[in-house]
This record gives sequence, C-alpha cells and structure tokens, in this order.
Amino acid sequence: MKNQIQYKRHKRFILTVASLAILMATAIGVNAAEISHSEFLTYARTDYPKLLEAMIIGYDSRVTDYTGTLSKQERVNGKLRKPQTTNFKFRNRPFSIFMQWTKNPGKIDRLLFVKGQNKNKMVVHPTGIASFIKSLERPPACKEVFKANLRSCDKFGIRNMLQRLQTNSKTAQLIYLGETKVDNRNCITIETIVPMADKPNEFTRMTIKVDLVHRLPVSVTSRDKNGNLLSTYTYTNLKFNTNLTDADFTKKANKL
Repeated sequence: MKNQIQYKRHKRFILTVASLAILMATAIGVNAAEISHSEFLTYARTDYPKLLEAMIIGYDSRVTDYTGTLSKQERVNGKLRKPQTTNFKFRNRPFSIFMQWTKNPGKIDRLLFVKGQNKNKMVVHPTGIASFIKSLERPPACKEVFKANLRSCDKFGIRNMLQRLQTNSKTAQLIYLGETKVDNRNCITIETIVPMADKPNEFTRMTIKVDLVHRLPVSVTSRDKNGNLLSTYTYTNLKFNTNLTDADFTKKANKL
C-alpha cells in the first residue's frame, strides 16, 4: 500500500515537471518569435537583415493560410507588362494556391496548383479562342510562364517574397521613410539600395511597405538605377488564418 502511494506521488511529480517544461518551452518559443514594437521599428531604421529575419520568424509562427488580392506589374524580358490583378487563396502546407484574374488576365484567367497533386502540375483555364476548354495541365515552370511572368506560381506568396528580399540584404543600404497606409492598414515604408553582385555598377532600389499589425510586407516595388520600374506587388483585402482545407483547392471547387 505504501509503495503504491509513493508510486502515485512520483508519477504526479513527473507529470507536473513535464507540464512545466512544456509551458516553459512554449513561452520561450513565443518570446523568440515576438519582439517589441519599438525593437521592430529600430530594425526598420537600422538593421535590414534583422528586420527580415524578424518578419520571417513572425510569419512562420503565426500564418497558416491567407486570402486576398494581388496587384502586380512586371518587366519581363525587357518589356513592361500591363498591370494585373488577381484574387487568390493560399495555404502553406501543402503548398496550395488558387488565383483568379480580374484585370488583364493574359492567356489564362484561373490557376490552381497544389504541391504533390495533379501530377505536380498547375491546372489552368485558358482565355480567348481556347476558353471553351475546361482546364489544361502544365508544369508550373514551363516556358510559357516566363514569357509573361518573372516567377512561376510555386514561388507565390509573402514567405517566398521575404526569402527573395534576403538576397544581398547584408550589403543593402537601408533608408527609413516613415509611416504610411496600404489598404487602410498602418504601415511603415523603407527603401533599400541593393548592389548587384554580378554587375558592380548596377543596383536595384526597392521600396517596401510593411504592415505594422502583422509585421509583413504588403507592397514591394523595385526600380533600376535610372528609376525604371522592374516590378511592383501589392497585397490588399488580406485575411489571415481562414482555415482553408483540402476542399478549397480541388478542381471542382474552383471550376477547373
């Protein structure tokens, strides 16, 4: 009887210690992912690599999916393309994206890509004389894509954008431009001058607007040293963590 009581006490002690360990680990994780508002603004003024790192850590700790509208314009193969607008829904895992063009769709007006599904191809609906076809399957990085776009659909998203911004971030000159608004969201604007490693006399000037609530970039515009537009991307109508499921990324659900 005495041994049973001691065993129960010992078991209770172990469970208590384990629970405390889990709580401490959770607290440490939250503290590692979150920094104060003033510290975030300090990074925005003085330390571009740390600012990007803080945004990536914050994204990874908080964001599972999001929906919204993407407005973009890109210079592709030396030619400035028409501005485009798409409504989209996106999920991190598995990587899932559906896009529907509402302005200047080009050769397709709907696109679905789910990593590991549909033979790992994007499913698209063509426009023009081929619009009677319900859908076609194409590799996400096929030649047709890069005739009209700088990147393929499997590179979509804020997380991928942050990773691209990290390229040459340690050599970038940072300029803090103050507060602004994008889609009625309180934002800050920073500008970076990024030297091009393969062209010593060339550089890219980037204007980045960061949402202060979610601490994520919602607008990124890049220009060459002469001020010519290279690309611009702006996210509006953003809604995070909307509990998107597999059912939201089927061909049937998206009329493909």
